[in-house]
Amino acid sequence: MIKTLLGLFLSFTFSWALLYENSFNPLDQKVLEELDIDNNFLKDQKLQRIYDKMLNHSQKYYIERFTQASVLIPQIKSVLKQNNVPDVFLFMAMAESGFKAKTRSWVGAKGIWQFMPSTGRIYGLTSDRHVDERLDVIKSTQAATQYLKRLHGMFGKWYLAAFAYNCGEGRVIEAIVRSTLDIYVAQNPKEAKSRKVLKYRKIVSNYTKKRSGFSPVYRAYNELKSWGITPTLEQLLHEQKNLRRQYLPKESRRYLRKIIALAMMGNRDYLFSKKADYIFNLGINSPLVEVEVKRNSSLKDIAQVIDVDYDKLRLFNAHIKNDFIPALHEECKLYVPYNKLVAYNENIDKFKLAIYKHPIPKYYRVKSGDTLSHIARKYKLSLKQLKRQNRLKSDRLRINQKLVIRHEPFKSSKKRAKGKIVHVVRSGDTLSAISKKYGIPYGKIKKRNNLRSNALKLNQRLIIPNKV
Repeated sequence: MIKTLLGLFLSFTFSWALLYENSFNPLDQKVLEELDIDNNFLKDQKLQRIYDKMLNHSQKYYIERFTQASVLIPQIKSVLKQNNVPDVFLFMAMAESGFKAKTRSWVGAKGIWQFMPSTGRIYGLTSDRHVDERLDVIKSTQAATQYLKRLHGMFGKWYLAAFAYNCGEGRVIEAIVRSTLDIYVAQNPKEAKSRKVLKYRKIVSNYTKKRSGFSPVYRAYNELKSWGITPTLEQLLHEQKNLRRQYLPKESRRYLRKIIALAMMGNRDYLFSKKADYIFNLGINSPLVEVEVKRNSSLKDIAQVIDVDYDKLRLFNAHIKNDFIPALHEECKLYVPYNKLVAYNENIDKFKLAIYKHPIPKYYRVKSGDTLSHIARKYKLSLKQLKRQNRLKSDRLRINQKLVIRHEPFKSSKKRAKGKIVHVVRSGDTLSAISKKYGIPYGKIKKRNNLRSNALKLNQRLIIPNKV
């Protein structure tokens, strides 16, 4: 009876695997080839379950995301092609963010490629109060391709680059070291407690328990290459019993399978209507074009003049945080639809500047020898103003630090305080000029404000005595 049940089970399992294998097509095999994965991985049951679930429950969302991002997809494809990164990594962007430029993770990663601020800076992505280039579809894709190429150069396999993008190259190196040791011991059981094996086991243990840094593990990774053992994808994905820390995190193991499943769904023509089919055949000809733009130009005005929906223009330019092109951000790009390029060029001198509740800020980059008081005097600001605008708690500066310079306006130079006129000193004011303005002898103004000299300070408040 048991033998019969076992035979039926094995027969069912074989038939089920064969059915799945036959349901895939050459395009699915190409997906695996692009990731340097053997075609046998199509038999991976967890991959099949993820693919099945998406195929049965996520079709609507899948088409919706591609439709919403139909303008951005050619941009991504173009950058991938220019950098010789496989097309399948388009689906990494979908796995990361669903192509939503403004997606933010709970740890602070942002954009289509989910860059952390620190990693973004390494790859040249600026992030400040006016611009966040992690949300710039072209710049962030260029940064992502450079990162992926570096990881591919490190590991030699695109699927390992995908793992490292998700969980970090350190975690992948640790996985390779641990798997190499386990394979070696399986092949050489008598070596399980040899000095060299125990030495490397201890290095990994110290690292995972945070008793040491990463350098010893990296040295072990390079030394173990001489053993001639290269763990396969299946071996890295193998789940060890009773171990809390597997070779790779559960999230990363699912991450790779999800990318593959998303890519294979794109190969299913029967899923899509003729109306949606064009999305999956989009070429790399860009529907967006980068244009020259005046600093401080209003995006609302640009959208109105060239007849583009404002929300769409904001989608194309999600990296611009406000409704204006920030001053002194020379690297900031503006993208408009290609079919609106003529209208844009014809009206470039007619665009209105943004209307600000506060003055347009300038920026100053600190040089050697600068002090806060020197910079404040140069721009006719008080030291207190300069520190407040830049949220500085001390007077200390560092070379290349960027300071905001904003001259704060006053609604009126005349203010009433307890029935008296108050004059706020502006740049260029003198006691003589103030005296003539109010028709009050400057001696009376000095006496009323207990002034010992004629020197005035910017933003100083002077009480103007009555004429009587």
